[in-house]
Amino acid sequence: LFSKLSSNELIQLKSSINKLFRKCVDGLKEEHNIKSLNILMTLSCLLRCVWRRDLGEGFRAVDVLVGFDEAEQIMSNLIEQIHKILISNQLQELKYYALLFLKILTSVSDNISQNTMVEYLMLHSLWFSLCKVIVTPSVRSSLGSHSLSLLALLLNYRK
Repeated sequence: LFSKLSSNELIQLKSSINKLFRKCVDGLKEEHNIKSLNILMTLSCLLRCVWRRDLGEGFRAVDVLVGFDEAEQIMSNLIEQIHKILISNQLQELKYYALLFLKILTSVSDNISQNTMVEYLMLHSLWFSLCKVIVTPSVRSSLGSHSLSLLALLLNYRK
């Protein structure tokens, strides 16, 4: 669907995309594992599809996804919910998709320093939740490498 839309057509869908993104973030506040898995997959797909469109600068992609007016609040809520998923005793699959979403978010553009979405990650520390994944023996074997790769990506931001 997104690949067939021109950049202008995608921008015309901005309010619908903003609403979908906002509803997904609000849905993560509910503690339903299957719903949260679907939300994280939806957010990942939405992020990839919008970012792949040539919208010029990353700021336009942020505006299409989240909307500048509410971007800081929505991204803050999203990162807070992902933090809760990572430090909780949730399913490992849910933690995996949370880490996958964060990896997609950080690597969606070729140059991490030009990725405007990473700005929002850097405003809120994920250090504790990523380290908790690494130091928890039951989770480390399956998700530790994902946390380490995400930390490596974030360490290279604005380097």
